[in-house]
Amino acid sequence: MKQLPANWWLPWLVRARTQLVEHRNLLNRINVFPVADADTGTNLVTTLGRAADTAGLADEPDFASAARAALRGARGNSGTLVSVWLLGLAGELEGLDCPDGAQLQRALLAGSQRAQNALSQPAEGTVLTVMSAIAAVPPTENFGGYLSGLVAAAEVAVRQTAHAEHARHGWVDSGALGMLLITSTLHTAVTGTETTADFSDLLVLPPAFEGKKLVDSGAAGAGAQPQVEVMCTMQLPVYEVTALRSALDTVGDSVSIAQVHAGNEALWAIHVHVAEEKDALRVLEAAGKPQDVRVTALDAAEHQERHAGDRA
Repeated sequence: MKQLPANWWLPWLVRARTQLVEHRNLLNRINVFPVADADTGTNLVTTLGRAADTAGLADEPDFASAARAALRGARGNSGTLVSVWLLGLAGELEGLDCPDGAQLQRALLAGSQRAQNALSQPAEGTVLTVMSAIAAVPPTENFGGYLSGLVAAAEVAVRQTAHAEHARHGWVDSGALGMLLITSTLHTAVTGTETTADFSDLLVLPPAFEGKKLVDSGAAGAGAQPQVEVMCTMQLPVYEVTALRSALDTVGDSVSIAQVHAGNEALWAIHVHVAEEKDALRVLEAAGKPQDVRVTALDAAEHQERHAGDRA
């Protein structure tokens, strides 16, 4: 095999969602960054599911449409970054039905860079680390060997996240582990065989988890700490996005802004953690008209989403 088969991305997305569903509870339980809200697995399942379902229902499915659907329906930091990454891949591979190894690597580089650029403050030891690691793998003539190399690089990167500054109790990063599963399913979907890499020890709850709380007692405090996640889409000229990003940085953290559709009034997917919903809405409404507003509590014990779509 020297290139990907036609429509290679569709069985990959379906298989990736299945893997994430199987490991959703684990990913949720080890989720500690950027906030221990126990939802990384759920967010990745929802986001990949949106991409797979959109493609599956289309008369003529295409990768870019599936990726845009994932971004518009993305949940959480991890879901946003993975959907931005997918959109970067799709943009680079547009018009290429059966890309070869060199073309896939360029797409992986584009996806990694796009995910990095979406964040105000990219952090190492996260899903971004895995994206960068697989993008750095040089293609080989043996396509199956190249895909195996991607999985191996992802595994090494995931294990390193256990030593990141934000890591707790020796756990690997939840989003990074999800990205490893996504990479592994690419290998399986394309080659029809399971990867020979053995990272099964990563797919069980770390022994250190027993008896530990998701949030250290006394860790967060009070009012200044982010309490809710706000996500929406908004149409804005490109030149206004930098100002919006800066304004959101002043009221919250975990800010990401990614382009869904280009144009004079481009459509952007926006994500931020703030102390109160009104903090984000004040900034967003000053910049334009937020649409499809989604507000989720960051309290792992309550974590109930409520929709504010009537503001759209």
